[in-house]
Parts: sequence; structure tokens; C-alpha cells
Amino acid sequence: MLTTKQQLENKLSEGFETTWIHVEDSTDYETGCINIKQVLALFGTDDTYTVEGMHSTHLFAQDDELFANAAMLNVFLDENECFEFCVQYLLDANEDGDDFKLTREEAVKYVLETSGKI
Repeated sequence: MLTTKQQLENKLSEGFETTWIHVEDSTDYETGCINIKQVLALFGTDDTYTVEGMHSTHLFAQDDELFANAAMLNVFLDENECFEFCVQYLLDANEDGDDFKLTREEAVKYVLETSGKI
């Protein structure tokens, strides 16, 4: 699997200047657009990149991956990967509940609703 840095480098070599990112926040996610060159410049530095249009989202690089904010939220270039991460997080978190077991369909609906996708 390619690192986030490699994915960004590939997009840049394909001629893209910007790309969509998807930032998980456990059971939901937010989508925004970044400038690829500016974000690639983060790697190997302690700098941050503020994503315009996203609620207080600041990206930083660690090794060859991107994270957001002090909570080290995962950053995905593929929306489906981000979506599946959130669904699985919700299902895993629900495993400890004794009274109510969440179904995959319910988890999918919840993630879509809280992420503003439906």
C-alpha cells in the first residue's frame, strides 16, 4: 500500500495541482481540498497546513503519512477507505456494549448521516 506522501507525489506527476482529502474523526469524517505541492512541502518539517473550508483542520506530516490536528486524525485520499475506517471504528466501539449491538447497516447509515453525506 502506498503511503500518503507517495499518493500525493503520484497525483502531482499526473498533473493534478489539488486533491480531495478525507479526515476521520472516529465515527465521522470531513472532506476538503488541498494544494498538493504545499502539502508535500510539509514532509521533513514541523510546519502545518491549514485546510480552507474545513473546521479547524491543520495537517502535519510524520514519516510519510499525513495527520490532522493534535488528535492525530488519519488523513485519507480515498473517500471509501476513510468511510470504511469510520464504520469499522463504530462497530468496534459498539462491541463492548452489552445492551445493544449495532448492525453494519446501522453503522453505515450513522457514518453517512454524521458526515453530512445523506
